[in-house]
Amino acid sequence: INNFLYFNNLASAVQFNNAIDYFHLFVKKEWVITDRFKLFQNIHFQKVKYNANINFDIIPVPLIFSNQKIEYNFLLFKKIEFYSSIDITFHSKYYANSYMPLNGVFYNQDDLKIGGKPFLKGAFFMKKKNFNIGILIENIHSLFFDEMYITPSYIHNDLIFRLYIDWKFLD
Repeated sequence: INNFLYFNNLASAVQFNNAIDYFHLFVKKEWVITDRFKLFQNIHFQKVKYNANINFDIIPVPLIFSNQKIEYNFLLFKKIEFYSSIDITFHSKYYANSYMPLNGVFYNQDDLKIGGKPFLKGAFFMKKKNFNIGILIENIHSLFFDEMYITPSYIHNDLIFRLYIDWKFLD
């Protein structure tokens, strides 16, 4: 990347004239343990190297970003399919960009590192022909950790329950 334009810690636009090298390795694997039990893994390794002697990140990215999903399916009463899953997302600690809503820009900051804690969500569904019903449980991690930040000054939501209904009246 050459001549990269970014917003510094004062939220003003600055151009970085030296070259920036970005390395990204993505590994994806689906493990089928049985026909009912599956595990999905997505792992990202990222590194940014600057061809200049600087002591801050112009492009802040976590070194490791990981997403794991565990699914379990089975038949209930021989006609109703039951589906459950748990989703775990994790990224290493890094100085994420702050957000300034006044002008809608993300700018660099070096006050608060975010990450290092897992984000959890779960889902439970029942399906029969043209009718699906389920419960989505998001932000389960809020039960275990206080003040998990999306970006500095923006705390992640608390526990959320969502009801899901899908009914197809016409075949």
